[in-house]
Formats: sequence, structure tokens, C-alpha cells
Amino acid sequence: MDINWNITSLDHVDSTNRFLVDKIESEKHILEGFGVQALYQTGGKGQRGNTWESEKNKNLLLSIILKPGLPIERQFLLSQIISLAIADYLVEKEEIIDPIRIKWPNDIYIGDHKIAGILIQNFVHGKLIKNSIVGIGLNLNQKVFLSSAPNPISLSQISNINYDIQIEMFKLLEKINMYYKELFKIRKAKPQNMYRFLLYRLDETHEYLDANGVKFSGKIKGVDDLGRLKIERYHGLEHFNLYELKYIL
Repeated sequence: MDINWNITSLDHVDSTNRFLVDKIESEKHILEGFGVQALYQTGGKGQRGNTWESEKNKNLLLSIILKPGLPIERQFLLSQIISLAIADYLVEKEEIIDPIRIKWPNDIYIGDHKIAGILIQNFVHGKLIKNSIVGIGLNLNQKVFLSSAPNPISLSQISNINYDIQIEMFKLLEKINMYYKELFKIRKAKPQNMYRFLLYRLDETHEYLDANGVKFSGKIKGVDDLGRLKIERYHGLEHFNLYELKYIL
């Protein structure tokens, strides 16, 4: 069944995710597919509490509500689905030459540069995820980035095209709808293969920092069912949760 998208557009907001958190807390029967898109965020967040830089009127800042009904232990499956949808949206851009990759857990890269990020907040009822707020930041038209982020890039920097934010939003939502429907077909299976195939630095030797700030070399080998990153080190395979590993870029 297709998602009935109902997207509210705002000139500015502190955070599109926070806007939907307030919506969920104040309305008991909010429908799947409700979302908010803003031209500017004053307090946009990414993973690890990082801020998300976005020049006003330049990029896609979007949060949507989904109701996946997933068991808590399978929550990473939704992150995989959204990552794959964004990657597929980008694959159709003929102007992109460099490879499109997913940097675990849910940043989207073109070559060695970050073009999109995802922040998912889940609301649990019993042992199931009742509501999920999926926040997406996609760099479309920004030409200059001023933050300390090491490697941002936008579609416009690649193509020198000025993209219509609304048109691109609905192209992306179409992909999310398509992949989200697959979620209910593959819930008992493992969509790891496509996600693994697109993993940034897969089977390459690179240096990382562990939770104690110790540098080590290893090869990314995939992700397990719990969303932990699998890295092969000299003494064998290790699994890393979010916040237990930092990329050295």
C-alpha cells in the first residue's frame, strides 16, 4: 500500500525532527506519511549531536512519520531501507560520476564526500516500534560550506544545476515509498546484501578510532542484524555499535 504523503512546508523551524516529536506528543492519532519540510533550520541535528549546516533556501530538510511496527531488535532495518532509497534516488542522477556509498550507519556519500544524512527517532510501544521520525538532510544547491564538517558536497557543486527543492523532495519520497513497501516483504529476510554492497570502504584497509580513542587498522566486512558494523582486525572480526567507532577521514 502506498504512503499517503502529507507534507507541510515551513519557511524556518528549529528542527524538522523536533517539530514532529511535538506533533506526535500532542496528537494521538497522527497518520503515517505526515511530514514537514523547511527551507531553514536554526537547530538541525545529525548523529552524535552534531549540527547540520544548511544555507537558507538551498537544501532539502525533511522529516516524515512512518509506522513500521518493527520489533525493537530489528530497528536498523528501517535505517537500511531509508539509506537504500536515498542511494537509489541519487543513482538516477546522470550527472553523478563518482560511486554512491552508504557510510555506516546512515550517511550517504558520493566518492569521499557527504551529500546526505539521516536521523531516525523511534517511539516504542511494548516490544514494537509504533512511530518513527525519519529526518533527512540532502545537500542540493549549496555551493559554500562554512562549518567544520570535513567533506560536504552538494548536487549543484557536481552538476552546476540549480535544483527545484520541491520536485526533488517528491522524487525522493517516491523512492522511500517504494523501498518502504519492500520492508514488509523482506521483514523476515535480510536486506543486508544491497546495503553491504554500497557500504563505504567495504573490504578496504583504513584507520579508525575505537571507543577509547585508540587508532587501529581494519577492513569493513558488513553489518549484522542488530546494525553493528563488522570490522576485520588482525586478531579477528569485531562488532561495533554506534558511538564505539569513529572514521578517520
